[in-house]
Amino acid sequence: MYLHRPTPALRRHRGAIAILAAVCLIIVMAFLAFSVDWGYITVTQSELQNAADSGALSGARALLDGREAAVAAAQLWAGKNVAAGQPVTIVTAEDVEIGRWNDQTASFTVLSANSATPPNAVRVTCHRTAARGNPLALFFAPVIGTTTADLTVTAIAKSERDICGLFVGIESVDVQNADVDSYRSSLGPYAAQPPQADGDICSDGAITLSPQGFVQGDARPGQGSSVSHPSQVTGSTEPRKHPISWEPVDTLGPSQSNNNSAIPSWALTDGGQRLIVEGTMTLNLAPGTYYLPLGMRIAGGASVVISGPTKFVLGGTVEVEGKGIVNLTTTPANCRLELVSSSAVIAGSAAMHADIYAPTTVVNVNGNAGFYGAIFARRIAMQGENARLHGDESLREKLDEYTTRTTLRQ
Repeated sequence: MYLHRPTPALRRHRGAIAILAAVCLIIVMAFLAFSVDWGYITVTQSELQNAADSGALSGARALLDGREAAVAAAQLWAGKNVAAGQPVTIVTAEDVEIGRWNDQTASFTVLSANSATPPNAVRVTCHRTAARGNPLALFFAPVIGTTTADLTVTAIAKSERDICGLFVGIESVDVQNADVDSYRSSLGPYAAQPPQADGDICSDGAITLSPQGFVQGDARPGQGSSVSHPSQVTGSTEPRKHPISWEPVDTLGPSQSNNNSAIPSWALTDGGQRLIVEGTMTLNLAPGTYYLPLGMRIAGGASVVISGPTKFVLGGTVEVEGKGIVNLTTTPANCRLELVSSSAVIAGSAAMHADIYAPTTVVNVNGNAGFYGAIFARRIAMQGENARLHGDESLREKLDEYTTRTTLRQ
């Protein structure tokens, strides 16, 4: 019987194959570690980015309610996300920053709490790092000496109140001798709180300020238009990016269902279609909806007094002078004027608290007393000798449901 014995050369060849196999195994393990762990890192980074995006967007939407509300919203919604099976943790002081985004320079500037510059953006940073005590543990990479990975992601969201929501003139706004600021009626009367710098003005056209016109807030014209005397505006004068959208006044519903029967006959003319209160007369109206297709005239020392939620739907000629409409609640939302007339004059000698919606009407604000609330009109002309316009930010919350655009910038 013949017994074959391996030659020394064959034994050396087999040994080389074993070494090569071991080297290949190490390489395969390295590639396995790279592919599996890299995929794990990528998925976790994407989860962290989702958390940062959620936090930044939510924080930017909440900016209208102040810095604290924005930080709380960012922390809450970022924390609702999970990365690598663990809830995302947001350290408020370090991970949520309030500031201002500049579209021209594509840069974010952090603003201190006492900054006079109004913020328009929120930056949120999410961490899975050794410094935070939560690095991402890897599966196969320890074979090649790497046990964890550090991940940090950032998101910035900008809130664009594109029509600003308080004083809107679709075609133009003319501010002559007027001071514009803001307050929040939900916190009480204007006199009981410090004036705020969110008395924003917007238009698809130009915004004109006289040397005596001042805006505590934004004054944002349309594309291709500008603001005269921009130094008299505390906020942004950057042109808006989108046309103002609006809906027509609903006259059909109020024409069919209203409270006109509560108006005494002495105050009505033209077959009950026009309200006139003049001289020293006072008309007290119960809360409700009043439809007057030929308009309204309040003149002399006369007044119309309301004590609860009241809406006037008006056509024809609208002149609110004298003591005007006296809103005993002092809450602008309780006095809604919806106009389809071509022009209206607001020139009362007493303060007026109202929410005016007149997308096809030129509204002239000529009175010397204060106006509290909001005006949305085809054109606004503020020409009183010493007019004071105080935008009610509580009304903006409703308007911004469809006017605020919140976008991720990074």
